[in-house]
Amino acid sequence: ALANDWRELPFSTTVGIAVSTPLTVNGILNLTNGIADLGENNLTTAIVAGGNANSFINTNGSGIFTLKNIGAVSTTIPVGYNTYSPVIISNTGTIDDFKVNVSPGTICNAVASNTVNRVWTITEAVGGGSNASIGLQWSPYLEGTLFDRNNSAAVHCNAGVIDIKGVKGTAVASDSFYIQTITGISSFSPLGVTSDAAALPVKELSLSWKKLGSSNILYWKSVGEINTAYYEIERSLSADNFKTIGKVGVKGMNNSLTNSYQFEDQAPLEGVNYYRIRVVDIDKLEQLSSIVGIFPSKMQSSLQVYPNPVEGRVINVAIKTSEAGMYNLGIYNIEGQLLQEEQRLVLANGYNLQLQLQSKIVSGMYLLKLTDSRGGIKKQIFILK
Repeated sequence: ALANDWRELPFSTTVGIAVSTPLTVNGILNLTNGIADLGENNLTTAIVAGGNANSFINTNGSGIFTLKNIGAVSTTIPVGYNTYSPVIISNTGTIDDFKVNVSPGTICNAVASNTVNRVWTITEAVGGGSNASIGLQWSPYLEGTLFDRNNSAAVHCNAGVIDIKGVKGTAVASDSFYIQTITGISSFSPLGVTSDAAALPVKELSLSWKKLGSSNILYWKSVGEINTAYYEIERSLSADNFKTIGKVGVKGMNNSLTNSYQFEDQAPLEGVNYYRIRVVDIDKLEQLSSIVGIFPSKMQSSLQVYPNPVEGRVINVAIKTSEAGMYNLGIYNIEGQLLQEEQRLVLANGYNLQLQLQSKIVSGMYLLKLTDSRGGIKKQIFILK
């Protein structure tokens, strides 16, 4: 048995230990060998080291393992139910403590034979604010007899039904284990992995695009539209925080038929437009496509010198551009001769910088020219007093 509030738990034993009371490790939870059985007790730590198939936190009861302060850095939570089934979390939202319990069973309403026999119950200490990518890892012997590892997805369960699905595809091999990942999770409840066709509205979904004038055209093909109701087209400027911009109905539900679709975004936003397709079935279950990013044909930029006329030897420059990168800034006299030139890293959207004028630039009228990597040019005339 282990007492509460240990400064450090150097965990190295071939027979393992049983946590017989709620336990907080204020130092490092160092997993080297042996299994820690939680039973009905909780275990909390801010730092965990190690963790593998021979040494992990066994949630073999109602006990919960809490790992504190998880942020954007990918973090492995070394848990399992009698077998190593860790969770890999990266959270680009508000840093939070995450609580995990792994139990045997079938996720939501999926068919057991098509599903991994584990349910990962994950909660956050403070509700809201998280934006998590969650990887679920399992051993092959936990797979149902009809589970298709090449057409599976991580899924999120809410009120007994699957409401969010990761991208359906081939599970990632990791040593003798496999991983499926689900992204954009901001509310937490049980998660699992399944290849159940009824739970996943389409078997395959491929997304491509092309530009046509000022429009962006999206194309996608789907195979096996079982119970599919419609497709929502979502757009974002940051590859997250997507908003729906359109809806397309299905052509027909068939287990083997391939259907092709397209959608035209006639008014793309300034900058890089990211798109994805959300598949919604008749039971409101959902599946997401991969994300594609479409760059503008020419980078959209603006250039301003302020104040103008300029006093002194430093000029202030305001640049607004749709794409971050290295930009060339050149100062020319009225005869078109290049007098000063330098490269600057410019961030997307609004960006201000200062240029120190060389001694050869005296009072008079000049042209400041901004050139991007695709040859796009912006010009601004300024007067130096």
